Amino acid sequence: ERCSAELGAKPACLGFAKWKLVIDVASVDGGAQRRLPATPERMAKLLAACRFTNGADSSTVLTLYEKTAKAVLGTVEKLDYRGLPIVRGDAWTSPALLAEALNYCESLRHL
Repeated sequence: ERCSAELGAKPACLGFAKWKLVIDVASVDGGAQRRLPATPERMAKLLAACRFTNGADSSTVLTLYEKTAKAVLGTVEKLDYRGLPIVRGDAWTSPALLAEALNYCESLRHL
């Protein structure tokens, strides 16, 4: 659910935000950091680790996510991740994940 919401999130320059984007009660500082977009391949790996009551639901969820990701990432013209630390090896903010996502950004003009 969070991955889908982050696909359509309006770009925010985290360097200027005075508040956290999401309240996370489990977080020590009470906030959650924005992550890089999850590609359909990454979502497939995430879904493989999830349990569904009806096993067929997994493929339906993945199909819907693929359509959404391609529609959103394929039409985005600007990505602004200023303030988001890009950390090699991090599960959500590594340069490799950014490179994967950029492959879907056919209309990208500004990074």
